[in-house]
Amino acid sequence: MATRLNNDLEGSMVEEMRRGTVHGRGFKAFLTLLMLARPDRDLVKRICTSLEAQDLVAVRFGKRDLSSVSFRRADLSHATFSDCDLTGARFEGSFLSQTRFEGNDRLLDAQFGDLSRIDSIWVGRKLLDAPDQIRAWIAEATGRAEAPGEPCPTALQVARLFRKFITPLGQARRDELKRDALLAGKRFDGAASTEACLEDSVRHSYLTGPDHRHRFRRAEGDKYAEMVTFVREGRTSDGIGRLIAGLCSRRGCMHQLKA
Repeated sequence: MATRLNNDLEGSMVEEMRRGTVHGRGFKAFLTLLMLARPDRDLVKRICTSLEAQDLVAVRFGKRDLSSVSFRRADLSHATFSDCDLTGARFEGSFLSQTRFEGNDRLLDAQFGDLSRIDSIWVGRKLLDAPDQIRAWIAEATGRAEAPGEPCPTALQVARLFRKFITPLGQARRDELKRDALLAGKRFDGAASTEACLEDSVRHSYLTGPDHRHRFRRAEGDKYAEMVTFVREGRTSDGIGRLIAGLCSRRGCMHQLKA
């Protein structure tokens, strides 16, 4: 498809992106096609479209000038930056999980904000998934230390549990899931166990179950809205705050995602 992309079609795609009429996977498909067809280093900036809060899952940015580009609140899980100029780029609130930084990426003065939505990153062949590792790499790569402190590990664990039902952009992922699938995956050091997070999420009515098939279902209505805000923005409602506080054993913890 990229090889058949002529100037007229390219112009139409860019116009739709600028007007904001394509979202989610459509936006990602348009951007990927344009980058495959046009190797111009300044292509992304020339398009002049916002990448904030976009679905950029598994998008590969290779040899691009992305200086001062804002990726705020975007889903960058499994995305790759390779030999890109990311000087002054903004990543606050973006979701990074298995996100790759390869080759000679320039990250001077890039800003990542707190660590609440950084699950893991690859730097070359090294996986960083502990908050202290990630914070140290950010400081070294950007030349600037982000705000001190770490998010509550139990809040991170609850957010990971809720993300089984809700995407990082706040969209519905699924309505129900089996216990084994809910308990699988990363466990944060110092956090309450995933089993305890699941049990208390049921007790606080954010999840219901298990049913006869050992499946748990997400809440609806106001409870679901709280879950969406928590996953998408890192803001903790009173109810989710009480859930986390009842699970967290860390002394002096604020029980928040944002450090």
